[in-house]
Amino acid sequence: MQSRAAAGATGVWEACGPQVYTLGALVHGAGVWAGIAEGRGRPVIPLPEWAGRLQAALMQLAPGEPLMSGDNLDSMKVDNVASGSEAGLIDLGIQAAALEPIAMDYLQRGLPGHGLLGLRRRT
Repeated sequence: MQSRAAAGATGVWEACGPQVYTLGALVHGAGVWAGIAEGRGRPVIPLPEWAGRLQAALMQLAPGEPLMSGDNLDSMKVDNVASGSEAGLIDLGIQAAALEPIAMDYLQRGLPGHGLLGLRRRT
């Protein structure tokens, strides 16, 4: 890894891909890329904030490590997008790749017709 000075005054590295997504687009995309409903995915219905807060409060009461909290909801209100003003993957010699083909391959592993068996069937 390069020196802290190479990362700029803040020492921050922005490791991100070439595309910006909303959470809803990622959730819907995961269904599409996994091949759910013949590649159409499922509808993603936004949850009103009051319902999300109720769900988070109930999840905090559940035994074990909480799966969701009010703090998690608050953090979702802030965009988590690279500014482009800090050092990034290219400064490490890494070319960012598109998410779709990688996610599709990852999410479809183990499904019938994927991998070598799927390749054999297509040839």
